[in-house]
Amino acid sequence: VDAALSLLDTLPQLRTLTLGSCGIDDAGLARIVAHPAFSRIDTLELDGNDLGPAAGEILARCPQLPRTLYLNNNKLGDAGALALAEAPATARVVELLLLGNGISAEGATALVSDSSQIVGSISRLCLHDNEIGSEAAAICNEKLGPRFCYPGSSRN
Repeated sequence: VDAALSLLDTLPQLRTLTLGSCGIDDAGLARIVAHPAFSRIDTLELDGNDLGPAAGEILARCPQLPRTLYLNNNKLGDAGALALAEAPATARVVELLLLGNGISAEGATALVSDSSQIVGSISRLCLHDNEIGSEAAAICNEKLGPRFCYPGSSRN
């Protein structure tokens, strides 16, 4: 995390922050998003870290989120998905990848509900490797069509 913060300090042109498999936990994420330069990041890749449900809440509190969020293979679960769905800042997110996060039907349908901030702007929502079930997958596919990625959806 200290190295990521140093990059934010020293590279004002930095727009993509790739921190996959770096052992970042929820506390580390909170430090990153609190950095004043975080608001200029367009793509945040945190695949394969130690992020739990609180990560969704941490991101939900950000005044501005990156347009692309790669959060694959963490442990956000339904609580993290719900927090992201309800966060006003997610209205600018165009790509949200949540593969392998322990999300069930509850979290999946929250992401595409009428109150979700994500539906209007998203160009790709991927939920592969989550056990959302066929009914929730059908709801997501109905709401997002080719913008939804899940086995059996119109955009596998």
